[in-house]
Amino acid sequence: MDFIKRHYEKVILLGLFLIFIGLMFLVQSVISSTQEVKESDLRLPPRQPDYVNEDEKDPKFNTETRWMNSNFKWNSIPALTVNGEPNNDLVSPFQMAACPHCSKLRGKRYTMLIPMAHFNSKDEKFNRCPECGVKLLAPLMINIPELEREFFIIDNDRMLLETHAEALYKEEDERIKQEEERVKQEEERKKQLEDERIRQEEERIRQEEEERNTLEKIASDLWQETIEEDNRLTEISTKLHQEEEAQVTYEFTRLTEISAKLHQEEETQTLYEFTRLTEISAKLHQEAIDETNRMQDIFAKVHQEEAEKQRAEDEKDRDDDGLPNDEETKYGMNPDDPNDIRYDNDGDGFTNLFEIQNGFRPDDPKDHPPLWWRLQIKAIRRIELPIKFMALNDNASSDKSTWLLQFNYPDPRRKGRMTSAYRQIGNTLEIDGRPYRIEDVERIVTEKERAAGNLDEGTVIDKIDESRVTMVEVVKDPAAVPDKLVMVINKTAYSNDMRPALVDGGNIRRKTEKVLKVGENITLGLFATENKQEGGLTSAQRKKEVRTYQLKSVDAEKLIIHMIDVTPGLEDDKKSGEIVIQGIGKVPANLTPIKKVENSNNNGGGVPIPAMRD
Repeated sequence: MDFIKRHYEKVILLGLFLIFIGLMFLVQSVISSTQEVKESDLRLPPRQPDYVNEDEKDPKFNTETRWMNSNFKWNSIPALTVNGEPNNDLVSPFQMAACPHCSKLRGKRYTMLIPMAHFNSKDEKFNRCPECGVKLLAPLMINIPELEREFFIIDNDRMLLETHAEALYKEEDERIKQEEERVKQEEERKKQLEDERIRQEEERIRQEEEERNTLEKIASDLWQETIEEDNRLTEISTKLHQEEEAQVTYEFTRLTEISAKLHQEEETQTLYEFTRLTEISAKLHQEAIDETNRMQDIFAKVHQEEAEKQRAEDEKDRDDDGLPNDEETKYGMNPDDPNDIRYDNDGDGFTNLFEIQNGFRPDDPKDHPPLWWRLQIKAIRRIELPIKFMALNDNASSDKSTWLLQFNYPDPRRKGRMTSAYRQIGNTLEIDGRPYRIEDVERIVTEKERAAGNLDEGTVIDKIDESRVTMVEVVKDPAAVPDKLVMVINKTAYSNDMRPALVDGGNIRRKTEKVLKVGENITLGLFATENKQEGGLTSAQRKKEVRTYQLKSVDAEKLIIHMIDVTPGLEDDKKSGEIVIQGIGKVPANLTPIKKVENSNNNGGGVPIPAMRD
């Protein structure tokens, strides 16, 4: 508030100055707007349309209807032949008639033939001679049976036509006179409208000129008043500035005295506070030293207890593999080998740790999870068929039954070397262990344009053979749905069904993929071990543990397969129930068996035990 009281004149001056600037901008914008000619000022007022809208669906615009309603007759023209071959002229004749008015206007010797349609037309625009423009009357008609009912114009010495012509001339003159009168009235109306528009435009320009002069006068008066107000405010500001300088000098002197007094009192208070804080700091430092010593004693005691506890835990599991020493000794494992949890001591394809986690003995080859737990799905895909459509010989005939087809396939009798087979439509061929009959073959040749090697040669058209053969599986069961293959020439063929690629995760010697189709089997068994004298099985005993599983269905989207136990000679109660394998199967990847490491010892860190799978 003190600031406003001291400087209110400057605040008022600033406000007036801002108002003045705003008024100057306003005046400038008004003057600029009055001097601009806008596009809307030069635009002519729109005229109302002087035509009548026509309906395109009106019958008078229908060609077929107008032809059917016409009273003239087209004579049929028989087909012309020359030496037994069709030879029609491109011009068709139509009926003509002489205009009775052209001879009057241009002389008796002048005869103008025009189409008969101009005489018979009901349209006023078309019912006129295209040469002289006079309206035509329908001619008198007479039926002459001897001339095959053709119609001729009877010009009774042209008397009747001349009488009609006179009436038509008068009517035409009246129409022309009315049209000229209408055009004259239209021109006068346009002139009146144009004069009115010019008068309004001049009035608008005059009013704008008066407004501009008024605004210029107001702006000039405002400018003069602003200059006078500015001079007056300058005088007031100078006077206030002098008074303010005197007041500031007095205030500065007074503040200097007060500051010196406060500084002296502050130095005295600071010295007292510093002495007091020094005493408190010394006391707190001694208390901190005592607390630190007490915490060090407590930490040393806790650390000693933790070390003793850790030594006791290490003594229970020396190799730090997650299994206690007593547990490893119980199953014949080495408590100093951290890798033995991944070994398969009994040869059943499952690691020692996995069997212990799932309630089985790792030292008994007969006590193990179902063998199908070892199966892992690597992929589910369509397989490449071991056959290829190589060539098609049509023998220059359109009869497909005579065409010869060449197929290449690996011959097992020749150690898998490629062999050619030649077949025709209706023949059978074994593909993927199933018979297929050739049902149809289609010759397809496409053309593809490419640039020639030499730039001067332009482009070259390549012919690409894309012929294809359709083959249908031969099935014995009438209810079965046969498989259908379509093979393209020189292209790899793939199966229609999705097949899983399975791997035995318990086989540490090799991880071979086995691709199964629905209905095929896979056999799993135990592996030989080196401790037969300590409970290992013989070859005959291992054969009894062999299991055979058959693929029943495949779900490629969810990566799931369903199988059944079809082990021959095995009781139903000993067979596995519903077998569902998804992804990597039951055994995690970090719990699959590994080869034994010779002279393995505890190096301070073992293989961590993963979480159990549901």
